[in-house]
Amino acid sequence: MLSGYGTSLYGKVEEVPGGLFHVATTFLNFFLLPLVPLRSYVILARRGDSFDGLPIGWCGKSIFAAWLRFVLGATAMVALALVVASLQQSFDWRPYGLAAGALGLFVLTYLHPWFRRATYERARALAQRAGLSELMKIQIDAAYGVITQEEADAAIVALGAERERAFDGDQREAADAMAHRVSMARRELP
Repeated sequence: MLSGYGTSLYGKVEEVPGGLFHVATTFLNFFLLPLVPLRSYVILARRGDSFDGLPIGWCGKSIFAAWLRFVLGATAMVALALVVASLQQSFDWRPYGLAAGALGLFVLTYLHPWFRRATYERARALAQRAGLSELMKIQIDAAYGVITQEEADAAIVALGAERERAFDGDQREAADAMAHRVSMARRELP
């Protein structure tokens, strides 16, 4: 049953190489129109209507991308309708230009690096803001070439040894809290 309203993820931006994560925002929507941004997330994985993500407040770039993509998509559809309507009359190039321009800009919002890819500094800041693990930060360093894969593997092994020693006292509680936070990261979209 199509109700016409609900919440959905929009505004996918700032992907980290290797598919580690990206940023998107949940919106209150009405017939696919993203109306009210609710919260932005670092999205770790997405499966159908659910996602694993950690909240980061609002991400202005994600909200802007969602609204811009909607406006450009709607403009392209209206322009294409004008193109179809003008086929029965004398040739008018304006609807074609508007449709091509809107579609081109729409695609550009998915391909341009400013929207699509997070810089190394931004990826690290997002990881910090979301409270991601040290393991994820090592993977970010490797994804951006700050360290080699061999250095990343060695750091992961060292991190594992450090965690083995940490399973006593306060450090164990901190490790358990992080594990709980990651396990609670799954969100369901209604």
